[in-house]
Amino acid sequence: SDDARIVETKDASDYLEAGVEVHRTGDLPNGARQFLLLPPHANLQHVRQDPSIRIASIFVHKTMVFGARVHSNPRDLENPISKICPPLLEAAMRDAGSEGLQVQALSTLHGLSRWVVECLEEQKES
Repeated sequence: SDDARIVETKDASDYLEAGVEVHRTGDLPNGARQFLLLPPHANLQHVRQDPSIRIASIFVHKTMVFGARVHSNPRDLENPISKICPPLLEAAMRDAGSEGLQVQALSTLHGLSRWVVECLEEQKES
């Protein structure tokens, strides 16, 4: 099916509404699958109608997990990925490792670009 509900997260985090669910898309044109964290009772059809309902998402291509993103941060959390995405990461890692191969992940280093810019600006000033 195009909408596979993976897990209903029970008390997944102090930061998530009770009853949020992880859904998996079918294969995308590039072969990747997307995992979406959705509010209770929402499904992929609802996302097609209103993409703003997505809480967070992550992608899997073969054994590679990448592209974690928080779409909705209602509590203005600092570093929301680490607080909101764990249920997605668990589902994505299970999927990526389903063939018994080692799972690999790519991640952005949040704050790194800002830090580099600050360092370059400090060098200009000195």
